Amino acid sequence: MSNHNDSIHCTRYHTFIKQFIHFIHLTKWPFLCDCLNEFIGTTIFIIFGLGVMIQTNMNIINNNNDNNNNNNGQYISISMGWGIAKIIGLLISTGGGGGTSADGTGDGTDGDGGSSGGGGGGHNNRCHDDHSGLLNPSITFAYCLIGKLSLRYLIPYTILQLFGSILGTYIIITIYWENIQMYAKLVSNGKLEMNTTGSLLVNLPGPISHSSCLWDSILSNTIYIWIILIITDKNISNYISNELQLIYIGLLIMGINGSLSLNIGIGLNPASDLGARITISLCGWGIQAFKAYNYYFWLPIIGPYIGALIGTLFYGFTICIHFISFNDYDHNHTNNKECTMIDTTSNYCQSSLIEEMNEDLFNITEIDDCFTDSKEILY
Repeated sequence: MSNHNDSIHCTRYHTFIKQFIHFIHLTKWPFLCDCLNEFIGTTIFIIFGLGVMIQTNMNIINNNNDNNNNNNGQYISISMGWGIAKIIGLLISTGGGGGTSADGTGDGTDGDGGSSGGGGGGHNNRCHDDHSGLLNPSITFAYCLIGKLSLRYLIPYTILQLFGSILGTYIIITIYWENIQMYAKLVSNGKLEMNTTGSLLVNLPGPISHSSCLWDSILSNTIYIWIILIITDKNISNYISNELQLIYIGLLIMGINGSLSLNIGIGLNPASDLGARITISLCGWGIQAFKAYNYYFWLPIIGPYIGALIGTLFYGFTICIHFISFNDYDHNHTNNKECTMIDTTSNYCQSSLIEEMNEDLFNITEIDDCFTDSKEILY
């Protein structure tokens, strides 16, 4: 009887949700659904990520100023926290985690920064169309570069990822405001300073030059984008389950944050750092959020984009080149040349050559997963 009642309640719940979605016409606006998923997923990602930053660094309060007890586990805790935050953000933004779609494909494949496919419902039962779940402007930029995501998503996603970061940071500050004030009294006489309380929420450089920080940021983001594209490549992901792809993405973030964050901190997401700086500048830290460390704020913004550009190039040269076959093109090209030599006066040969070249060009632009997964017209 209990199982029967649970089944009835579950059916009523799903019916109510479907009727509500139909009432507000969400199913008619898949692009809006994608944008909402991106915004919500980024917000949750930032909440979990900044939450572990604050809790790990604030253990000093609960240990009577004994810093040494916390330093050893700091990098491990923060790295694991951000990795798990990414997985949770992807699960939420993709409607259940049956697949992530940083690659923007529609087959329920994973993505890093991205997700598509929803847990058990499949595309027809989901509001969005397998383009949400990137949670990172540099990932969005990379997928637009290689054609896995339509260019119309670039600006809206970037703005919503930034707004999601702002909202997530504000929620964390609200929840931990009393703890932040206690921490400020302990380390900076109650003042909200960037080198103390500000470091809980944004990336700050080590005692090195800005040029070294920039090179570090470019390196870490190049590796990040490169491997994300490999994990979500359709030709490779056919051998990797969607659940494993999520785990790989989380482990990738843990690995990079645990090994390449000494100079620049957690610098894999330009929206998370800029959004946090905007929020704290309005919550008591003021203009120092941007002026601190000789205007360091621009490095965590430009570095990921440069890394995304280089990472996509490495992906093309190391992965896509193995799935592009030039044999058919060379064969057709040779046949066309022979045909032209035999009958130079025939218009048929010329028209055939043009048609076959157009067909080859069309085939090249629709190579599976490498550069254009979807048949969607980019504009």
